[in-house]
Amino acid sequence: MDIGHPANFLFALDGIVLSDIPTCVLDSLPRIESEYCRAFSRESDQVMAFCSRLLRRALISAATITEKQELVFGNTPTGRPYVDSDCSPFPDLEFNISHSNGLLDVLLVPEGACGVDIEVHDDQMVPADLMTAAHFSDKELGFMSQAQGEHDLKRRFYLVWTLKEALLKHRGDGLAGIGELDIFDVVNVSPQRHTFDVLGLDPELEFYVDLNERYSLACVYSKRLMPLNSRFYSPEQSLDFIKDLERRDKPNTITRMMLP
Repeated sequence: MDIGHPANFLFALDGIVLSDIPTCVLDSLPRIESEYCRAFSRESDQVMAFCSRLLRRALISAATITEKQELVFGNTPTGRPYVDSDCSPFPDLEFNISHSNGLLDVLLVPEGACGVDIEVHDDQMVPADLMTAAHFSDKELGFMSQAQGEHDLKRRFYLVWTLKEALLKHRGDGLAGIGELDIFDVVNVSPQRHTFDVLGLDPELEFYVDLNERYSLACVYSKRLMPLNSRFYSPEQSLDFIKDLERRDKPNTITRMMLP
């Protein structure tokens, strides 16, 4: 298939329980991955772990025309996931994953590093309590302090946080360096009525931002690539997608979905 376009898949997994997922789909994962998923104490965490691994395997299988069982995954010392290039006919393909409170995002790019972060807004969270020099630069704190009310402050907080995490993941750095990164060294942000315009300053990097009432999402990838194709799946659509993974022709279905 044509994988010239970066592809972003956002799955809502709210309300899905393990018994909703066909046993044959769960059993399709390698034993070590399945054991890792079942080690979580909360069922919601087990569901997220299973879905994360099932969906990344299915999407990359379709994008690279590789059998799902042949894909081998690993993580760098800083936690960045990768697929073993020896088992794929497209060794330059990269991916990144983020999840937050029932939402799972998978970003695929045909070449170059990428990073994604999604954060579901916490109504109980007070951004002012987290606005410290340990996490943010003076410019970032200044941007947040210009907020018009608590709602705007949360929007600004989550925008800055997701941009920072996505860029750190793009670089392959751990989150320990989040306080050393000033996002305004790499982007300009212009507040709009309901959102923000984000303009990348680095000629090599492209930024995609989705900021709404429920969540904030930021993606970073190479500017050399074509525009990002993004798909959102409701809980019902996500479950249908997962159930269909047992079908032999599913990679062809996914391939059509990833085309522009």
